[in-house]
Amino acid sequence: MRSQFRVSTLLLVVAVASGCSSDSVPTWPVSGTVTLEDGTALQTGTVEFASEDGAHTARGVIQKDGSFRLSTFKDGDGAVAGRHDAVVIQLISTEDLPLHEHEHGPTVDPRFSHYDSSGLEFTVKPDRENAFRIVVSAVAPPADGL
Repeated sequence: MRSQFRVSTLLLVVAVASGCSSDSVPTWPVSGTVTLEDGTALQTGTVEFASEDGAHTARGVIQKDGSFRLSTFKDGDGAVAGRHDAVVIQLISTEDLPLHEHEHGPTVDPRFSHYDSSGLEFTVKPDRENAFRIVVSAVAPPADGL
């Protein structure tokens, strides 16, 4: 009975581990740049690509020059092939932002941080390097001119 439990447990562990393996889902290199409409590079934030079926999300940190490289299962492996919705996320405290100088570079309009409002869509193609330019708009200045 005890050996049967061990065998069952071992089989369950092997099944779970193999089902979660990234080896069964190929990824393709994805890189690019994030800029404002005027060409100014975004300096901070994260880019996320969500596969059309919702099963996989790839993420990449935006560098000071606006560049990014996506990772799904391991660092720099890219994204799964197919259509993806994308977002650009910045976690910047905006309290009194217009009143103080800051070094994080341009601030993105918050609509780009939500899949349902970003309007960003890209197709990752297999067997090639996928390089994308993501263009976003800056946060609107306050109505009172501060």
